[in-house]
Amino acid sequence: MGDLVLAVDCSTTASKAIAWDREGHAVADARAPLEEIRPTPSESEQVAEGWWDATAQALREVVEAVGADRVAGLCITHQRESYAPVDPETGRCATRSSGTTAARARSSPSWASASATTSCTAAPAAGRR
Repeated sequence: MGDLVLAVDCSTTASKAIAWDREGHAVADARAPLEEIRPTPSESEQVAEGWWDATAQALREVVEAVGADRVAGLCITHQRESYAPVDPETGRCATRSSGTTAARARSSPSWASASATTSCTAAPAAGRR
């Protein structure tokens, strides 16, 4: 059985992974940056697939450093009200109907965006979860 727990914090600026031992000491850590898109001062978006890519990169680096056989568990945290619409047919992040760049077309509102609060509040009323 493994002796380490991996902790992941996927935040606004980066996805970070840390391997902790049973005494609470950090044994290894890694981070992968995340891009923030600011279409207007009140909007904050990120390419949702970047969350997965950055988290996978950080986890790979930590597991390579400590060895997969030492991992006993995983804990993940993510950004508050951030969300990613998923296309039910493909299982991939859905694209937006607006935006001027390829990154914006695949972006999702982050917790720091005024639109995230509005969208999260409206979803239950529209029968979505």
